Amino acid sequence: GARGGARQPLLQGLLQMELAQDGRAGAAQRDRGPPEPGAPGLAAGVREAPPMPIITPMYPAMNSAYNVNRDTLRVMVAELQRGHDICKRMEDTIKAAKQEAADSWAPSAAADIARPFLEELLRPSEFFIQYDTFIRVVALGDANTEEGRGWSGYIESRLRRLVEMLARLSQLRTVHLFPRKFVEHTSEGLATQWFIGLDVDLRRVKDNKVHLNKPVDDFLTFEAARHGMPPGCDCKVRPVTFDELPDEALKTLGGKSKARKLKRQRRADAKAREEALQAKITEA
Repeated sequence: GARGGARQPLLQGLLQMELAQDGRAGAAQRDRGPPEPGAPGLAAGVREAPPMPIITPMYPAMNSAYNVNRDTLRVMVAELQRGHDICKRMEDTIKAAKQEAADSWAPSAAADIARPFLEELLRPSEFFIQYDTFIRVVALGDANTEEGRGWSGYIESRLRRLVEMLARLSQLRTVHLFPRKFVEHTSEGLATQWFIGLDVDLRRVKDNKVHLNKPVDDFLTFEAARHGMPPGCDCKVRPVTFDELPDEALKTLGGKSKARKLKRQRRADAKAREEALQAKITEA
């Protein structure tokens, strides 16, 4: 209990520091205005500053967060904000209980109060119930050859470019790459799968369609096949719905049936929050 109480302010402080750092960096960038070509940390001809510059202290100086783009940074900041909010509620609850108990307060009570908050903080990712539409990227290779096994690693290294290409579509609010891969042996060979969640802005969608052809074709042509595909290897990219997700992806949520129920519950909770907010606005 005492150890847990000592770590709790440290955890909250870390989350708060990360969030504050993001705010300062954004303000500093706005004050500086657009970066000049050739500025430190930028590739030749690139005018936009990297969204998360973490420059290595030793030669050669390079950005160790090079693969972070604006969409992945937005996801990280949102998750840090979620953690900060949970820790703040936990701290406030413990403080209130301590004041109410006064002299009868026992330090071990803090651990009992903190437990449900920490379970919420460390719950399995809800990535697969957070979105309605996904992009599935499959790298197919021969598991018996070194080239076939290395093919999935190459495709994984290029996924950030697909995220950047998709993010240019105005109809997409968020493009979120799930960091874990799923591997299975199929009749076509060793199949390594990754999933990208898409948050579609329906106000910008025309004809009830989001045209993904160009970014997907560009990725397959200029990234996946840039150096040619090894014999027996392939890369496939296509949109999938929740019902088409593999069972392995939903295992941490209790399987597809439980995940579907949780998805409906989260959607109902979001609708209730939105209605409550609208009611407050109307009263004001």
